[in-house]
Amino acid sequence: MPDIALTSLVFNAALLLVVVLVLDLATSQRQVESLQQKQLLTGAILGGIGISIMMAPLTLLPGLVFDVRSVLIAVSGLFFGAIPTAVAMVMTVAYRLTLGGVGAWAGVAVILASGLIGIAWRQWRRPPLDAIGWRELYGFGLVVHLVMVAMMLTLPREIARNALASIALPVLVIHPLLTVALGLLLSRRSAQQATVHALEESEARYHSLFDSSHAVMLIIDPDSRAIVAANPAASDFYGWTREQLQGMNLAQINTLSLPELDAAVMRVLGRQQRSFEVRHRLADGSIRDVEVFSAPIRVGDRHLLYSIVHDISERKRAETHLAESEARRGREQAAALETQHRARLAALNLMEDAVAARVRSEVAAAALRESEARFRSLSGMSSDFYWETDAEHRYTQRSADYDRNTATAFPWDAKIGKRPWEVPHVSPDEAGWQAHRAVLAAHRPFRDFELSRPHADGTVHHFLISADPVFDESGAFKGYRGVGTDITERKTAEARLRKLSLAVGQSPESIVITNVDAEIEYVNDSFVRATGYSREEAIGQNPRILQSGKTAPETYREMWAELSE
Repeated sequence: MPDIALTSLVFNAALLLVVVLVLDLATSQRQVESLQQKQLLTGAILGGIGISIMMAPLTLLPGLVFDVRSVLIAVSGLFFGAIPTAVAMVMTVAYRLTLGGVGAWAGVAVILASGLIGIAWRQWRRPPLDAIGWRELYGFGLVVHLVMVAMMLTLPREIARNALASIALPVLVIHPLLTVALGLLLSRRSAQQATVHALEESEARYHSLFDSSHAVMLIIDPDSRAIVAANPAASDFYGWTREQLQGMNLAQINTLSLPELDAAVMRVLGRQQRSFEVRHRLADGSIRDVEVFSAPIRVGDRHLLYSIVHDISERKRAETHLAESEARRGREQAAALETQHRARLAALNLMEDAVAARVRSEVAAAALRESEARFRSLSGMSSDFYWETDAEHRYTQRSADYDRNTATAFPWDAKIGKRPWEVPHVSPDEAGWQAHRAVLAAHRPFRDFELSRPHADGTVHHFLISADPVFDESGAFKGYRGVGTDITERKTAEARLRKLSLAVGQSPESIVITNVDAEIEYVNDSFVRATGYSREEAIGQNPRILQSGKTAPETYREMWAELSE
């Protein structure tokens, strides 16, 4: 009889595993709207499995049957919780009572005890269950089935003795092992679902960042140079639809030659270069100067390039205009040198230190040009960084190079969970923050908000911040996504220019600037005081107005020869 019991229970266990696998495959794609509906559906499925295995039991006596429903109900309590297990228990208890017989109430007690032990064990150990080991599952199964064997003592003495002699050993051997097998199956399924859920969340975050960004973004296949993906901002910038862009080759928009383009791709793949200034072609045939920031990324088993494109056409035009203006100014100054020297010689009887003033004015002008060149260089530099806040305006995410680009005395890890005005700052003042917080409270986008913070080296750095609000599918506000730029060097250059301009205007030496036609264009306050001419009287005049007639022509010739050396 024990051999028959062992064989029947092994068959029953195999049936349980097969039914669980079939039902898992059949229901894995079902979509359930609410958690409660999902729990009720899960309980109904578990109850159906329990009834199905109770249809193929080991029968010792009429009305005294044994099967593996205790394994199913116990594992259900452990992995699925109270509600699904309660549904399964109600269904299996009702079915067992319909079978009737001497063992009906003992069978009901086994079902209830198995489910309650599983639920209690779940509460004791707490999720997650995706890392549960076989040792714990075996101990759990042994406890459940020791209780099951003890439940046999509720039968009449002679029946209990025969039942224990027949099924105690097979139950204590087979059922704990079946508990381990079924538990590991569900544990691995739970781990797989957690992995899929994390992957879906990561993909959703990527699509949100990629599709919602105002920056032009492209994903390139480095082998074929095909455009794999383009965001809406790229479609707006280039003038092609996203579908058209995603069917194009990078060579169709990049004006570099194919060898130059291949060399640039290889430098990015080798992490030798991250940014390029190139020219891109738009759908209307126009050409734009762009700065491309690119880096390799891995998507599945593919190596791709992630590129962010900034339109710098206006900046390039401004730089070209400034360069042409400087060249023209240089030519004008060179042509005006002779006239300027003659004007200074004419004023020698009024300004004995004119030569020294000339030297100092040239030094000041050179410093001014150098400062202007430095400012133009600084204005072309970019140090963009990216950040995110939640609905309470607390920092949550940032770009990988955030700390390197900002280098504030308050690193990112200390900013997480804080609001911008809660981080140490120099400006704006409280009134400025109040105005900015009114914009945030209204969930409006903002541009070029100026912010000053202490730097890690003890100085103060200035930033321009721009951001847009983010809303979910239902229109609920989720937070802000924004970018910032360090403008500290630009601010410093502007301050220096202002100081130089003030120095020239307040110089104690008389300074006169003329054009190529020897007409006075500028005089400082010292000139007005020394000559008695007002600015309005001097501007447009020839420096000969300063001749007193008391200086011999030979003196002018000698002075000119000395200045010309």
